[in-house]
Amino acid sequence: MIHYDFIEHFINELAEKYHIFFLGGTASGKYVTERSAMQMTAVYCCVRISWWNDAESGLRANNLQNSFEKKLGMDDEAYTLAVDMGAYGNFIRDGAGYGLAQWTFWSRKQGIFEFAKSRGKSIGDLQMQLDFLWKELMMSYQAVLTVLQNPSSLSHCPLSIIVGVLL
Repeated sequence: MIHYDFIEHFINELAEKYHIFFLGGTASGKYVTERSAMQMTAVYCCVRISWWNDAESGLRANNLQNSFEKKLGMDDEAYTLAVDMGAYGNFIRDGAGYGLAQWTFWSRKQGIFEFAKSRGKSIGDLQMQLDFLWKELMMSYQAVLTVLQNPSSLSHCPLSIIVGVLL
């Protein structure tokens, strides 16, 4: 008798430990497609870079850079709500890292802000941020996207982003 629960648990453990994406259904009920797997790979690489810079998102789409919480007097939820409601108008130019990729530079924050508004989404919406990151990679960082799609190793991806996006 095959114990499918054990097999599914084992596969999920492998996927989590080695950052492997399996196409199809998952234990959480989310369906993984090739596109969503690539998006998560890109986010993983950006988060690794953020960890190196001590400004991690913690894989939370509404994460305000920790050092700005006291400076602005807002936590993640309050900042996100204030930007979404129009009560905080300095999102684009405040220099605070925000979201999965900890967008900081004004033109990139303007891009994600406008992208969110055009879709009627919160700036803290996970899928919107994944879609925006994918758009950035396809439109502005094609060389980085090529490496992400054909990495020689997973650890090579963050280095490629540093060279292709940050430098």
